[in-house]
Amino acid sequence: MLEPESWMAAKGEGVLEIKCPYKASPGKLGRLKLNEYYMHQVQTLMQIHDREWCNLFYWSEEQGSCMAHIKRDRGYWALLHQVMADFWWRHVVPARLALIYGGASEEEVRRRYCPDNIHPYAAQVRALSRRMLEDAPKRYFSPEQTRGEEAWAGIEQRKRDALAALQGNAGNAAGAGSAAGVDAGAPGVPEVEVSEDVLDLADQLAGVAVAELPPQ
Repeated sequence: MLEPESWMAAKGEGVLEIKCPYKASPGKLGRLKLNEYYMHQVQTLMQIHDREWCNLFYWSEEQGSCMAHIKRDRGYWALLHQVMADFWWRHVVPARLALIYGGASEEEVRRRYCPDNIHPYAAQVRALSRRMLEDAPKRYFSPEQTRGEEAWAGIEQRKRDALAALQGNAGNAAGAGSAAGVDAGAPGVPEVEVSEDVLDLADQLAGVAVAELPPQ
């Protein structure tokens, strides 16, 4: 899969993204699954690096690997950018202002600024992502092409070690006590006064009227 000198790229005409999209536990085989929710990440990488394609490599140890060739899609990126901008300006920035400068508690910030629903464009982005992955040219590699004999021996040894560690942790947990927590109302923990000016600014950014918020 590599050149004799182990070069993968010298000029970098595109982007390479490697994923391990499978769940595995001791005694079970890994499951190779191509996931469309990586499409927003690879399109963002192409936008940042100004490249026209990305080779998305799905890697697993037992079931081989797959490489999908994803083309840059500027229309998809424009839609995705709108979703991210809405989340950033309506939720992240107001929450940071209220938490850092307004003196609001985490519970209050969560109540005011966490999205109460998915974005209106979410379903469209998912459908476009699914189609993008389905239409992408793909190349599959067998387990033998992906891993050599020495690597296979290492895989089996790691599984045995992981199983032994799990069994050991289960025995240790049976006799362990619960960790001590911190009492938020204990003496010496100061109460922070909320700055209404900062909260008002945060609310304006979020597009939420203070009168519509739950009672304090």
